Amino acid sequence: MKKLLLLTTFIVCTGFAQESKLPRPRVAITTFSGEKNVDVQPGQRLLPVILIHGFTGDKHSMEYLAQLITQKFPGTEIKFVDMSYSLYGPIDNQAEWVEYELLKDPTLQYGCNIIGYSQGGLIARAIMQRGNLDVRSYFGLGTPQGGVSHLTGPVQQEIMKIVSNVKDSIGAPHEVHLACKLLEEFLKSGQGDHLLHKILYHYPADEYLSIADYWYESMEHNRYLKIAYLAELNNQKQHDNYQQYQDSVKKLNYFVSVMPEQEEIIAPKESCLFGIYQEGQHVGIVPVQNSDIYNNLGLSYLDQQGKLVLASFNGGHSSMVDNPQNFELNIAPYLTVATAQEIELMTQAEKIDTTNNTIEETCCSCLQIFCRCKEIGQECTA
Repeated sequence: MKKLLLLTTFIVCTGFAQESKLPRPRVAITTFSGEKNVDVQPGQRLLPVILIHGFTGDKHSMEYLAQLITQKFPGTEIKFVDMSYSLYGPIDNQAEWVEYELLKDPTLQYGCNIIGYSQGGLIARAIMQRGNLDVRSYFGLGTPQGGVSHLTGPVQQEIMKIVSNVKDSIGAPHEVHLACKLLEEFLKSGQGDHLLHKILYHYPADEYLSIADYWYESMEHNRYLKIAYLAELNNQKQHDNYQQYQDSVKKLNYFVSVMPEQEEIIAPKESCLFGIYQEGQHVGIVPVQNSDIYNNLGLSYLDQQGKLVLASFNGGHSSMVDNPQNFELNIAPYLTVATAQEIELMTQAEKIDTTNNTIEETCCSCLQIFCRCKEIGQECTA
């Protein structure tokens, strides 16, 4: 552990790691609408629903939820977001990359619903709070709204797989290699995760690994406020987009966040409902109603309007997207239905849309997320 801390200090103090352009991972948006030519009755079709997976998944992890939506609401368009290795890259950057692709879709200009699973819920919320998409209903399913303070066994195993793949990827920036190497060595060392902030709150991990953006070390609250993007996303400090974030939340039809009772991934599980540890302690969860987030983010306003839904469900992390009962109780009632006028406008937009169903940002056909063949003018060897 001492070796890791010394290496981190060397990087920060000597300026060894120079700022470099963060290459954009592959982002694909795929449209799915279930059965074609169904006779849709008034009030059945929803505004388009955007689905964003977690950092260990892909669009396939969201397909069952998409089926549940289109079966109950025929004719509804689903927009799958598919990202490669979403552990890599800050949350705000990932939100910007995804938003860039979504804004190309003319059918989304008349309003949409957005659902994020696990880390995807933070990306979805960042997109919603930026205010460039007209989001009517937001859903965070098993999402660490208050941050993550412990790495459970399953999470450690998945992170080890991901950092190993990214670390060995051809063309990965030096900083990504180094961040993954530091994280991998820390996890192998068996040190307590109460020391993980020594890696995540320092360069290069703080700029290149998404988990650093929502790691909450309550013993280092001031450092969290300075480093983690979640502190900005939750309006826990003043920043340039403070008012925009609050306004975007206040205009929602519904803000829904669901906690699985048998949560085995997010720790503490109460984070899924914005619960956080008391500053300076690793015990004692502060409910959102008693935290600054409640007023600063506009959640208190929604609560007074009956538009804030903080729910729990008797299931594990995966039950958020693959359990019909959770869908019926905590998702379906709060999805925003399209009006007749909105359906007409969306239909016209579909007719004039000349873009492909799948939009991808890649360097070349090899689909390697860090491939820079075209940038350096060489033939792809991946």
